[in-house]
Amino acid sequence: MRHTFFAILCCLALGLCFPGVGQAAVSPEGDWLDESGAVLCLDGDGAFAILSPDAGTAGRFGLSWSREGNTLIFRSMLSPCDSVDQARMDIVELSADILAVRGEDGREWRWHKAPAGTVKRFETSLIYRERMALPSEVLISASLSLDSGEVIASVLHQRPGSIPLPVRIHYLASRAADAQRANFSAAILTREGVLFSTPESVEVSLDAGQSPASVLLHRAGLQEGTPLCPPAESSGASLTETYWKLTTLEGQPVTVAEGLREPHMVLHEGGSANGSDGCNSFFMNWEAKDGTLSFQPGGGTLMMCDEASMEQARSFMNVLGAADALRIEGDKLFLHRGGEVTAVFQAVAM
Repeated sequence: MRHTFFAILCCLALGLCFPGVGQAAVSPEGDWLDESGAVLCLDGDGAFAILSPDAGTAGRFGLSWSREGNTLIFRSMLSPCDSVDQARMDIVELSADILAVRGEDGREWRWHKAPAGTVKRFETSLIYRERMALPSEVLISASLSLDSGEVIASVLHQRPGSIPLPVRIHYLASRAADAQRANFSAAILTREGVLFSTPESVEVSLDAGQSPASVLLHRAGLQEGTPLCPPAESSGASLTETYWKLTTLEGQPVTVAEGLREPHMVLHEGGSANGSDGCNSFFMNWEAKDGTLSFQPGGGTLMMCDEASMEQARSFMNVLGAADALRIEGDKLFLHRGGEVTAVFQAVAM
C-alpha cells in the first residue's frame, strides 16, 4: 500500500510548485495544474493539497511539504487511523509556468501553472469552551459542502494541541458551483476518538473577507470510551465496531484491484463511520433507528485509481447516501433502498 500511495502521489503531483534544478530563485509556491484538471497547491507555510475536478472525490489529506536541496518532501495521511506517509520527488525543471518532477520510481511528469482563480482557500480556526486541555498533538477533520450534500472539499490536518486551531481548506472554484455560502463541519480528534465537533454544520461565507474568525465546537463522546479506529480484534458481527467488508454492490460482486484496499466500512458508536471505497478512504456520520438507516456527507481522500475501481467507488458512495434501511443476518449486513437490497457486507475478524 505504501508503494501504491507513493506512485499515486507522484501521478497527481506532477504539478507541484517546486523549484527546479538551477532555478533556486524560482519559488515552488503556488497552484499547479495537470492535463486531467487535478491541481496541486503548495502554500508558503508548508501546507499542501491535491484537488480533483472529479465530483466523486473530495480531496487528499496533505499534511505538509518541504524542500531539501533539489528534492520536495511530502507528508500525507490516508485517514485518521493510518500512519503518516512520506514521499520524495526530485525537481527536473522549473520555470514561472512549468514544473517537471521525477518520482521515486523514475517516472517523470510535467505540470503548468494554474490560472488565477482556479483554487480558493477557506480559512478559520476552531475553539471550544470546555475546561479541558488537548493532547500534545491532535488531528483536525473539516469539510465544506453545498446544500445539496455534495462535498466541495475536505481536509485532515495534524496540529499541536493548542487552542485556537487553524483550519485551511483548499477547493477548486469549479466545485463550488458559484456558491457564495457553504456548510462547514469540523472535529478535533485523536486515534482514540472524537474530542470536539460541530453538532450541526455551520453556514459560512466563501468570501475570503467574510469567513468567520472562529467556529465553536462542542464536547463529543470520547469520554464514553468509543475508539475512532477499530481495535485489532472484534468480538462479533454486531452493527457497530465491526469491520464490514463489501462483497456485493447493486447485485454485482465487488472486485479489488491489485495494490488497493478492499471496500469496507466500520460503524462506530456515537454516529461516526470510516472505511475505504476501494480507492479512497472516507469518514462520515450515520444514524440507525428501528431498522432505518441514513448516512450524512463526510470527507474523503483523493487518489486517482483505475477507471473500474473509481466507478465502483462512486457507486459505493452513492449506495451509502441513498440507503434507507438495514438488516443483519448472522455475519452479513444488508443495506436497502426502497425495499431492494443495494449492498451486502461480510463481517471480518480484525
